Amino acid sequence: MKDCGLPLNKISQWLREEKAEPREAILTESIHEVERSIEELNQTKNNILSLLNDLETNKPLMPVSTISDCFEEMRKDTWIYSIRKAVPISGIDDLVQTLLERLYALKLEVEDDARLMTIFHDDEIDPACTELEVGLAVQPSFSGLPGTRSMKGGKHVGVEIEGPYSELPFGYAKLIDYILSNGYTIVGRPFEMYITGLLPPLGNSRDFRSIKPNLQLNPLSFVTRLYIPVNSD
Repeated sequence: MKDCGLPLNKISQWLREEKAEPREAILTESIHEVERSIEELNQTKNNILSLLNDLETNKPLMPVSTISDCFEEMRKDTWIYSIRKAVPISGIDDLVQTLLERLYALKLEVEDDARLMTIFHDDEIDPACTELEVGLAVQPSFSGLPGTRSMKGGKHVGVEIEGPYSELPFGYAKLIDYILSNGYTIVGRPFEMYITGLLPPLGNSRDFRSIKPNLQLNPLSFVTRLYIPVNSD
């Protein structure tokens, strides 16, 4: 049991149990703890590899982000396939994985310029539980499929951020200032579109199960567009 990495309190608990089920629960919990440790070590390894790559390519080691000027864009109505759920912010990755699995199972065809997007349905983001919708633009021929909905077009105010996702709140603040200063009214939910990020462009993919995040990609190279639909009347 020591070789399995169980601490003394777990070993003591094991010895007090007489039935198999509680003992199995102790081992199962230990497996989950080992898996979490493996994930953390893999992330540490990827961080080191990313830093080595930065050194080899002479990239700056301190995060430097670029936020564009706000722009106005007329977006067309779009059909999207999406999953909407209240989850912790850390649960977005699981939602994206489920989305990709469903796209594969349903053999959906996405638009050529489709980028993964996240739509926020709460006025304030609670990291512990926020209602999110992750989706992709799909071909109109799939419009009748459950899980597919129309995303209304019209005037949008946007901003593009080159840098890590931790910089996105500054982009939203810039958007709100622009909207207020121009007397616009917000008429829909804000959303993020990931132009360059952990996932590659998905428009040409046919096997969504094989898509894996590139954890070695430097966050300084992320490009994210933030949009808020507005009414200028």
